[in-house]
Amino acid sequence: MPDLSGYSLAALLEQKDNVAPIHFIRELGEEEAREIGRSVSRLLKFSTDQNLFLITELNFHDLESALKEYDANFRQYTTSYVSVETMITNVARLILNYLSALRMFVDHSETAMKRLHGASGDRFARFKAALSEQYDGVFAYRFLYRFRNFVQHLGLPIDSWERSEDAESGPMPLRILLKKERLLRDSDVWGPQVLREIKALPDKIAITELIPKVRPCLNAIRIAYYQDDITGLRADAFKIDGVVGEILKNVGGPCYPVFARAVPQADPSPETKALNIVLSHIPRHAIAAAKALTYPDVAAPADVDEPHDAVTTAPPSEGLMDDNEWSRLFWVALKADGGKWTFRFHTFENGNTILETVGTVDGKGVLLRWLSAERGVVTVRKPPYGAPEEKLDGVEIAVLLHDDPAAMASFARDRLSQLV
Repeated sequence: MPDLSGYSLAALLEQKDNVAPIHFIRELGEEEAREIGRSVSRLLKFSTDQNLFLITELNFHDLESALKEYDANFRQYTTSYVSVETMITNVARLILNYLSALRMFVDHSETAMKRLHGASGDRFARFKAALSEQYDGVFAYRFLYRFRNFVQHLGLPIDSWERSEDAESGPMPLRILLKKERLLRDSDVWGPQVLREIKALPDKIAITELIPKVRPCLNAIRIAYYQDDITGLRADAFKIDGVVGEILKNVGGPCYPVFARAVPQADPSPETKALNIVLSHIPRHAIAAAKALTYPDVAAPADVDEPHDAVTTAPPSEGLMDDNEWSRLFWVALKADGGKWTFRFHTFENGNTILETVGTVDGKGVLLRWLSAERGVVTVRKPPYGAPEEKLDGVEIAVLLHDDPAAMASFARDRLSQLV
């Protein structure tokens, strides 16, 4: 058994002249040091085990922050095909990071539980039941769980995005879309249940609306993993939190709480003192995480949409407006049905891309597609426009960026009135 005598509560004070003074508070008795050491060891292991879950959270927040940035500065990121494709590539990278972390967290948790408690043990059986509860109860979870396998072998099939605008309420959040037809090309990946559910989905599936629904599932899995340890971990956390509080109260200023032990040097020189100071870390980050652990609810989290943050549009720039502002003014003047239109980017199988807005007026289809930074075309037809089409269909009206968008909207309305 290690000799725990000689341990003290201490604090590293603010560094001055490259020296961090050590403030000793009180020496710990052997039993108290042993108890604190056990609690610290359990909290450090808990902190290490939390890393994969924290990585999923960090990856989610990276994706969320990127989407918010693209929404808030949408015009800046859609000034050209290159900028649009760069934006989509970055979003794809962040989605891949999240999917990889999700599967790694779930698979590692299952493997660790099996090794620690045995595949035939009651605790592993209860954890497997918790995994099944999330898989069976939340479509977004089982879709993304299997989608990661699809992506690993067949790539990430993001070929379009949409961002709708409303004349009164402004733009709606950016949606990154998957093409259902591409998902169904390899049916072996999905399993019977998810395959049936995918077939019932729309042709375009917004993955950015599915990912937020998985976060409560992963947290429920994390809690289930520690279910039998929660009481002990919380007790450890409150115990060490009390130790930290004692140190901070004693110092009364900025410091780094530690355990310190004075160890005699084996062969001290006459010019030095005969002691080395060994410092042990107090895992304050693990204290907060363990104190926050709660027992899981019986029911799986509801499969509901999370509210989106409001997004405001930037004022038009002075001088020649860009194609995004021109498009917005065109649709406002056109008075689209419901005051709504959809901005979308799409990549076809042959690699060609389009940037366009679509909507309806009196139930008839209107499409505005930009062919370059300054030249576009409006097409109108009797049926509304559906999925993106590479070849334009309808009565065409050429537009230029220096044209008056309100005048072109009036001209488009006149052409619409002639459709019978």
